[in-house]
Amino acid sequence: MPWLLDDVFLQGDKEALTDLPLLEPRSRPTRIVHLVNPFRSPGGDCDDRTQALTYETMRRAKDFSSDVPVHLTAVVSEAEEDCLPEAFDLAGTLNRTIDQITDLEHPRPLPLLFDILELGYRQAAELARQHGDAPEDVFLIYTNADICPMPHFYSSVADLVAKGFDAITINRRTIPAHPREIGSLAKMYAEFGQTHSGYDCFVFPLSSFGRFVRSEAFIGGDFVARSLLYNMIANSKTMLMLRQAHLTFHIGDEREWSDPKFSDYRKFNVKQAIAVLTSLAKRNPETEAKLVRFCQRHGEPFKFTAQS
Repeated sequence: MPWLLDDVFLQGDKEALTDLPLLEPRSRPTRIVHLVNPFRSPGGDCDDRTQALTYETMRRAKDFSSDVPVHLTAVVSEAEEDCLPEAFDLAGTLNRTIDQITDLEHPRPLPLLFDILELGYRQAAELARQHGDAPEDVFLIYTNADICPMPHFYSSVADLVAKGFDAITINRRTIPAHPREIGSLAKMYAEFGQTHSGYDCFVFPLSSFGRFVRSEAFIGGDFVARSLLYNMIANSKTMLMLRQAHLTFHIGDEREWSDPKFSDYRKFNVKQAIAVLTSLAKRNPETEAKLVRFCQRHGEPFKFTAQS
């Protein structure tokens, strides 16, 4: 397992989880809260087949997990409360979109990442309060609405936390374009798929969220996740970045966000990510040095240097 930084472990190609570094164990999570952002499909149908599969796999993974309590929660727009999936709690509703904040060549009413995270955090914090859980023992998971967890997903996350990791990214595996039907899930589970370089699953404790620097990066545009990733790098004690694990999957590999007509989406999100980096780096020299090294060693598509 390569050490990208002294406290950030990046899974190497074909590297097994048995090769994880031995860390000082910690307690398992007392609670996991998994947050998603359901939305009405372009055709206006809440029962979008891809999202329906996602939410079914989340429910199945929750049922499979007997060793840690799992809460499924969602944030939706004010006009789409009827999109709340069955057996999910409503963490809150969104009242602003990126087209209200900045001018884009092809504007769409897309939500802001940290608006979603803030509402999910509040819901998770209230659950922690009700159950008497310590904030460092309750973990929030955020995934895109098209990322399907495997049945063992939550149990695996709890195991990884217990091994000493307090922040985790899990890259999905891309499987062939099976029929988007619940009856096909067994075959989808069986597909090992291909690795994918994008970030679409994030795990972190409630105790770290209060230190996160917010941005206006928005869902549906390229580079949106970097604002969250940099916060996790800066605020974690020991972070794990999984690139090979068979824990989540995505059907097909459509990349609408890569269409050149949405290039201004990427530019906006990149600008937001750099602003997050800059703000985090100003906290202290150690954080600044950590972020500079991460950008260099991870091969970020821009040069980030010491700010002082």
